Amino acid sequence: MAPALKPIRERIERAVASRLATIAESETYWFTLGAARIRRSPLKLDQFKFDPGPLAILLAQGPILTVARGSGAEYNPDYSQTSDQHSHRFAVWGYVVGEMDTDANLAGDLINRLWDDHRIALLVDRTLGGVAKSLKPDGPMDTDDGEIEPFALFRQHWLAIT
Repeated sequence: MAPALKPIRERIERAVASRLATIAESETYWFTLGAARIRRSPLKLDQFKFDPGPLAILLAQGPILTVARGSGAEYNPDYSQTSDQHSHRFAVWGYVVGEMDTDANLAGDLINRLWDDHRIALLVDRTLGGVAKSLKPDGPMDTDDGEIEPFALFRQHWLAIT
């Protein structure tokens, strides 16, 4: 018989994906994502290197955010207390497609907006609905540095403490 609860890392990743799916264009957010635009594994951009058509079609429907496991999770038993501390790292990847010939929809601007949307969504509830004790960004945002225009991507690592 399987355990009643899924592993904590899986519960965190699912809680993050659920939280990101709440992003909807408003005074708070730039984009509307919904569950259909949230994935649990990063896109493999190398497969689009020589034929960007499929990626363009996918991103023409709107930005995509993915939640992926991250290296460096730690388990710290605390023998003086009744509960142990776990730190879980995960990464959120964001992808957009812009228009190269117009300032209105540059990929660099769109990816900055998507990064801001994901940050705001996750920091609204740093407990992820009670799954974590705290949540914070873990390091700087990585980007493609404009090398894949008209596409753009970011990766932001996060740390959840349970």
